[in-house]
Amino acid sequence: CGPCRYEHPELMRLARSKRVRIVGYNWKDDPTQALEWLRTHGNPYVHVVVDQGDETARKLMVIGTPHHILVDEKGVIRWARTGILDREMLKYQLLPALASIERSR
Repeated sequence: CGPCRYEHPELMRLARSKRVRIVGYNWKDDPTQALEWLRTHGNPYVHVVVDQGDETARKLMVIGTPHHILVDEKGVIRWARTGILDREMLKYQLLPALASIERSR
């Protein structure tokens, strides 16, 4: 999707930081095409989950794309947002939530 393409460089930078392991969530897109796109543009994900239906989306309360969820090492969702992960969201929302998790270790 267009928003996913827009935020891709931010995900690549975040993956290179090694502060988090990013899991991709392919919701209703063709898995082969999605993996080919990642091979071409870079893959920030340690794993890509494929959900052709809505089962996982319902469990994770995904209401739109792109959707981002920060999960701590105990499996607790510590932050979730729907929308483009741009530098502002990264700086003012996601990274502070991540820092909170890191401080609590």
